[in-house]
Amino acid sequence: MEAIRLTWENMKNQQRIYAIAKGAGLTSDIDYNKYKFGLNELEKGYEALKAKYEGSVAALGALLGQSHYWEPKLTSRAVLEKYERHEMTVEINRALSKSILVLQQKALLDIAETQKYWILPNVSTDLRNIDLSMAKIDYEQAKRTARSTIESLYHGLDALEGQIEAAQLAYDNAVKDLEVAKLKYEIGMTSRYSMNPSEDSLASLELNVIKKGLELESLKADLASTKAMFAYLTGKEVYTPSDWRQ
Repeated sequence: MEAIRLTWENMKNQQRIYAIAKGAGLTSDIDYNKYKFGLNELEKGYEALKAKYEGSVAALGALLGQSHYWEPKLTSRAVLEKYERHEMTVEINRALSKSILVLQQKALLDIAETQKYWILPNVSTDLRNIDLSMAKIDYEQAKRTARSTIESLYHGLDALEGQIEAAQLAYDNAVKDLEVAKLKYEIGMTSRYSMNPSEDSLASLELNVIKKGLELESLKADLASTKAMFAYLTGKEVYTPSDWRQ
């Protein structure tokens, strides 16, 4: 949402330059109107996301007993770039023995196996056997679910680590491009806003750095979230303070 807001603000400022360019005959009415249409569509998209965000905040505030005017202060940022883990087979075996989902079904199976020896009024042997069979099915299903979930999360972690590496490179390149543009701007070789939409300007490169930074932060947050779920299912520490910074 923040990236869209910043893009919208930049496009509003750029529109003034395009209006001057149109008046000077440097751009056509068609191109200018296309730009205005794109700006209006972006504004609608931003307002829709803003309304959704405010609705989520209101729902969270209601759950926490906060007032209607409550605004959460989100100060923590994920810094995790890689999550060290064993080979997939090792992690799967760990999940099968440590996952709370599997352990819960195993406990229910143990209870069902014990109950088959009980003598209970109005409970036939056939019924106890059915309960035991269902408990065995649920236990095996829990193990299959744990296995498939760990496999999916493991590949997801690999993918996120690769995306973070690529995003970090893109961010570093964007910073370098901005540094060059600032030097050009200081000596009058480039402008803050360009009359040509296809040309890079100082403002567009500044926005690009911010957007690349937000994309990188979002990927790191996704990695921290995926890591937490993976750790939960494999019986490891879910929250690590070093994964976040204030």
